[in-house]
Amino acid sequence: MTRTDYSISKVCTFIILIFVVGCSSEQPTSSQGDESESGVDESKITLQTESEIVQQLIEIATPPTAEEAEQFAADEFWLVRMNKAEDIFGKLTRDQNEAALCEAISAFGEYGPYADFILVYGASGINMPLHRDFRIIPITKDKHGISGQEYANLQVSACRCFVERLLENPDLLSRYYRAALWNEYTRLVGSGGLRNWANETERGLKAGDPDEYWWYARNALVLMEATRKTSMLEDATPDDVGDRYLDWMNWFTERFDYLDPNPGDLHWDDSLLNKSNEFRWIKVPSQPFPDWEGQSPSRNVILWDGISTIRTNVNDTKKTDSSSPTEGVEGDGG
Repeated sequence: MTRTDYSISKVCTFIILIFVVGCSSEQPTSSQGDESESGVDESKITLQTESEIVQQLIEIATPPTAEEAEQFAADEFWLVRMNKAEDIFGKLTRDQNEAALCEAISAFGEYGPYADFILVYGASGINMPLHRDFRIIPITKDKHGISGQEYANLQVSACRCFVERLLENPDLLSRYYRAALWNEYTRLVGSGGLRNWANETERGLKAGDPDEYWWYARNALVLMEATRKTSMLEDATPDDVGDRYLDWMNWFTERFDYLDPNPGDLHWDDSLLNKSNEFRWIKVPSQPFPDWEGQSPSRNVILWDGISTIRTNVNDTKKTDSSSPTEGVEGDGG
């Protein structure tokens, strides 16, 4: 190599070093991630594994300390945490991360009532999609930056994971049912709504659409639990749930007029001696889970469509009287 060549080489190396250093100085460090409105650092939501995502959700559910319980009303305390969960579930939704979603569902029942509350209601449009019209979301509507079809696919995937999880553990099915009942907007509290939901689930299963099977199979489990008929699921596989439900529907059609709400354990019993054409109401539990300690939040903290419609006006919250039907079940028919 000549001296001239060597000098040219040194100049080129120096220029390259300047370019690399300049580019590096423009990159934000991991501690400079922008925080969302709820105070969650977006850079920290980019996690490596599904288990890390679940762990972050669990950590959000830390119960209030004695000092916090004195400082914050229940809704105010939980609104902060639900917003943090919203950020994480929102990212899972936008990324279509079904593996992490199913990992979160598999944690249901493992970490106590506060964690279960975050897991179920942190994205209720996905993890408890029990809407007023009982049907899967229309696929023509875009939601959260993804198409309606993609969002519906994610809902169905969540339902499949719940069917698998709840079918293998009857105690968890009872727990999930209670959470659904606490959210009285699911219409489980009225006899008319119960019948409408049962009919819609039957229609959905008979339609035979494989893309929506898990949606209606999840509904089927909840309805069979509501009427104490999970014995009809004995030895059933997830794929058997639809057929078992149709057997249940034959029983339900015959015994519906004899169903009576049991206030002691929040189920429907076919114990009436005479048929009743009156609308019946079941008692709404005051807390979402039986092992919940302390004051529970109102239903105003529920994220209704999954990631961005949280209700923030906690000052106008009206506590539900659990001994009677609530305003949230209008149009229920019972």
